[in-house]
Amino acid sequence: MNEIIWTNTAVKSYETQIDFLLENWSMDVVLKLENEISELLNKLKDYASLCPASIRLPSLRKCTINKYTSLVYSA
Repeated sequence: MNEIIWTNTAVKSYETQIDFLLENWSMDVVLKLENEISELLNKLKDYASLCPASIRLPSLRKCTINKYTSLVYSA
């Protein structure tokens, strides 16, 4: 099982997005996004290469969570 380590930039970006959703959308939207992210992170713990490599930076991988949100990580 792989360990997931968040960078400071990733934490700030995540918090900013959640804050935006809390201000402009319903709690249901926030909870849905958090659930989608949690499910993806659980999959990435077992399958680090789950998402495709980035075209620009092959050392990074990019997962699409929904049409507005992506997660970029290094495996």
